[in-house]
Amino acid sequence: MKNLWKLLSLVLVLGLGFASCSDDDDDESPNFVKIGEKTYALNGGLLEDYGNIGEEGIFNLDLVLHSSGIRYNSEMEEYYGKGNYVAFELYTGTEGDLDAGEYTSGSWLEPETMIYVSSVYALNIDLETAEEFYEAWDNDEVDIEDRPWVEGEMYGTLSLEKEGDKYIIEFAGLTEEEEVVVIHYEGKLSYFDFSDDGFYEASADRASGFSFKSLEK
Repeated sequence: MKNLWKLLSLVLVLGLGFASCSDDDDDESPNFVKIGEKTYALNGGLLEDYGNIGEEGIFNLDLVLHSSGIRYNSEMEEYYGKGNYVAFELYTGTEGDLDAGEYTSGSWLEPETMIYVSSVYALNIDLETAEEFYEAWDNDEVDIEDRPWVEGEMYGTLSLEKEGDKYIIEFAGLTEEEEVVVIHYEGKLSYFDFSDDGFYEASADRASGFSFKSLEK
């Protein structure tokens, strides 16, 4: 989402401590993403808060829902592991949290609340392999279609409800290949505040390291 979509691999924070992980590491989780006929468990989620985007009353929070198997070392600021994720870059009208309601696809060129400006998924991704692959791609050593995992964008409507500290998230839409996408997540979300890092005042790298690589060189 940030950093010119530098690396299409999830680099996410699953907790506050060293080598922390999500609260729910159960592959039998009732939360899931279904793409076409295949269903993948989602075991945890987080919000990354990047604060006001420079427009009055519009705030950027990134939502990431992920499977088990991906880890973050908060002391070394290194990410590793294998798994699946879906991610949305959302514009909301509430500072520090997501508004309840429906979010539809929009553009950062025409910012408004209750939209997402990017929405992606990655399946069976190994973060270390992904980083190495994209370095090789930058050097024209591999073809982008040879990546050993599935990734893409999705479009549809994301609905969000809140019950106390629990979020109920549903998404229905299509991939670029017009496969049906259904997402269900019900549970808590870890929260990480990067709003003071000045992302929208400078072109510095994303504070958390969670970023994507553009497919256009």
